[in-house]
Amino acid sequence: MEELVWNTDMLVSSLVLLFTFAAIFTEGIHGVHRVKCAMAGAAVMIVLGQIFGFYNPEGAVEAIDWDVVFLLGGMMTIVAIMIPTGGFQQLAYAIADFSKGRLFLLMALMGTLVTVLSLLLDNVTTVVIFGPLIILICQSLRVSAIPFLLAAALLSDTGGVATLVGDPPNLMIGSAAEISFNDFVIHMGAMVELNPVLHTPYC
Repeated sequence: MEELVWNTDMLVSSLVLLFTFAAIFTEGIHGVHRVKCAMAGAAVMIVLGQIFGFYNPEGAVEAIDWDVVFLLGGMMTIVAIMIPTGGFQQLAYAIADFSKGRLFLLMALMGTLVTVLSLLLDNVTTVVIFGPLIILICQSLRVSAIPFLLAAALLSDTGGVATLVGDPPNLMIGSAAEISFNDFVIHMGAMVELNPVLHTPYC
């Protein structure tokens, strides 16, 4: 196992990473979009890597995980096509109508729907889609949306962990370790099935 030694190269790259994340987190203060901050950080890393001799443009291109890039691009395309069709809205409203005002049933069904969709879509995308719908449904029922939003956030993470395409880090790990989709589901599926039981107190 290679021993890591703290040196100038690690210090420079760590500082660039630190300042880049600080710029992303303080987007609301300086008004520069986080994507521009990330791109600027990547450019600074390449320039300083050239100067200090620990990075180069070829290494930057090789470091890009194209599987993750194309996965996210494909998911965003699918979602952008499906949202105008009203399919997600119909699912949410059908669940709300079926629950007939029974809040626990509504939460259970909505959480199940979010979990299942998070198996195939990015969990952040799922929450972004269903968050506004949950708020509208709760407003019509005159109840607080906070418990429903918390349940959706927790269960979307649960569903996202189960599959290789449910969350970008999953695909990054699977791509680096050469783990197939089926192997990932076999090893993670059982834990995901038990996870809602652990989340029940929060619901």
